[in-house]
Amino acid sequence: MAVVPLRNVPAELKQYLVHHRIPDICEALMTALAMMCPEDPYLFIINKLLHIKEQGLQSVRWDMFLDETIKSRRALYKCRFEFSFEEDEDENV
Repeated sequence: MAVVPLRNVPAELKQYLVHHRIPDICEALMTALAMMCPEDPYLFIINKLLHIKEQGLQSVRWDMFLDETIKSRRALYKCRFEFSFEEDEDENV
């Protein structure tokens, strides 16, 4: 499945995604899934989306769903999981 580069989407769609912080939410979810590997990823995502709904979009940070024990590891900040809508330059679509 190819990822659509955000730079190639219509301006209205890009504005919508950015306004609703969809890339930030995806990054927070993907980071937590990659670092914590929850047993039930679907329930994990549902619970985290409900958390965002309760706390508001202003609370969204890339590491917001990580356990404090994981956050405290300095190495984590060196290997931050990057979620992007960009394709690799070498990848053919």
